[in-house]
Amino acid sequence: MTHKIILLTIVTFGILSCGRNPQKQPPKGSYYAPTYAKGFCIDTVDNQKILVVLNPFQNTENVRYRYTVGGTTAKKVICMSTTHIALLDFIGETGSIAGISGAGYVYNHSVKARCRQGAIADVGYDAGLNYERILALQPDVVFAYGVSGEMEAIGKKLQELGVTVVYLGEYTEEHPLGKAEWVVAISTFFGQEKLAIEKFNAVADEYNKLKKLTEKIEKKTPVLLNAPWSGVWYVPGKHSNMASYLADAGGESVIALNSQRDSYPVSIEHAYSSAQKASLWLNPGRVQTLAELSSMSKLIADIPVFGSGNVYNNNARSTPQGGSDFFESGVVNPHIVLRDLITILHPEVADGKDLFYYTQLR
Repeated sequence: MTHKIILLTIVTFGILSCGRNPQKQPPKGSYYAPTYAKGFCIDTVDNQKILVVLNPFQNTENVRYRYTVGGTTAKKVICMSTTHIALLDFIGETGSIAGISGAGYVYNHSVKARCRQGAIADVGYDAGLNYERILALQPDVVFAYGVSGEMEAIGKKLQELGVTVVYLGEYTEEHPLGKAEWVVAISTFFGQEKLAIEKFNAVADEYNKLKKLTEKIEKKTPVLLNAPWSGVWYVPGKHSNMASYLADAGGESVIALNSQRDSYPVSIEHAYSSAQKASLWLNPGRVQTLAELSSMSKLIADIPVFGSGNVYNNNARSTPQGGSDFFESGVVNPHIVLRDLITILHPEVADGKDLFYYTQLR
């Protein structure tokens, strides 16, 4: 193992200055108080910076991870999610990546090239994680995520083996700018806080400027979201990233969204009935063509918006294995995602630029 740079502890709510409930408002750290993110803040204790990560796992409460950062910087890291690659690329630190989880899902061209050259190792994922390879890489930090209990168990095993694991919870954020703001959190391991804050603020300014384009639009565009899967139709919760994007782009879901953040299933029959009101269809899974989409259910061909061809998917930039740049670099480019959506939903107020993450199905 190379030099240690982080001290990890777990504490409960009510101890640190950034200990406001993250479900109600962004936490307030003494060094950095996020504007949009609810899952982290940065404190200073005895002249040391402390990154505090709040509830980085789904459906958890009263959990905090504290990471002492500063002094030395991470030279060699492993990314367990492609979003971590995008966060590092945002601050020019992809050169520190020594390992990734699932090389086939990575879109970043320079990182993929280094994978092909053998400069970055694929350490596997989930049950197929290669612990020996991780130990051989001697990383300063493994950036992990907490979608499932299995990942938390993996993190604990790595820590038992002497590997420093840092949980990043950007995927739990409700607003796109909240996800993007996690670039400030990851920047603390490289001494790049100033750069990260400046670049994030520029992204937020551009996002909010685009959002103003649709604020005076009275008629929201009725949108059908997602597509059937295994006999049900999953839709995003009202407090999800996609719901935020849709509202900021001047649209509304034809399927009434519940008050949660996570996606939830509705019956195909209910989705089909609601779909009759849609004038646009967004994010219909991994399909590349209208023919592929129609093969998912015999009801689809009878949906009016399908017949009109106003169907757009967010997989314009994808890998043969199913990786998507929308879910990778989109985390730090919410302004570009929003521009795409405004161009699709309200071309009358858009700037006329070509779509970046989205493409119209043919």
